[in-house]
Formats: sequence, C-alpha cells, structure tokens
Amino acid sequence: LRPKPALEEFVETWCAVRNITGRQAQIVALFVSRSLSRDEIASELGISPNTVRSHVERLLLGTNFQTLEAIRRAILGDARSADDGSSSVDGGAVDADGCACPAPTTRGSV
Repeated sequence: LRPKPALEEFVETWCAVRNITGRQAQIVALFVSRSLSRDEIASELGISPNTVRSHVERLLLGTNFQTLEAIRRAILGDARSADDGSSSVDGGAVDADGCACPAPTTRGSV
C-alpha cells in the first residue's frame, strides 16, 4: 500500500464532513487530485459517463455548488487555509459548512 498524498486525504476529509456519498467522494477526489474529465472518471471507476453525470448532479444539489470546478476551488482554498492555519480565503471567511465566502463589500464600493 502506498501512502495517500496529503491532497487526497484532505479531499476525503472535506467530503466526509459534508456527508458526501462514497461514490461522489471518489468522483470529487479524481477530479480535484488528478484533474480527470467526467469521461476519464467513468473509465477509472468502471461506470458509464451517464452514471458519473447523475452522481455529479446529486452532488451539486446536495452541496449547493454550481459546478465541480467550484468544488475544486473551495477544496483547494480550504486546503491552503489549513496549511497556513488561517480561517479565511481571499479576504473572506469560511462559513459553518466550510464553504469559502467572499469578503463583504461596503455600499458604494466597486
């Protein structure tokens, strides 16, 4: 057995605290850590691209993210925050669900 890279472990934990299903977590891990396309993920997992699409649709609905890329950005932002010990990303905060929130803007600012 090879040790898991730190990013893979972080993705597993990120998914677990959000109650993401095992198969959805596998899809997220392959997308985030190996940058695989949906077709490549299907091939890697031995399932059809339509099955991957269904898992992704349910994943997005359950997490309120719009795209897998948005999930990747959140995970990588959260991982960077964990590395430096901070609890904010790009001047924003991390909410109770662990999602990076943009910094608030003041009225009249651009």
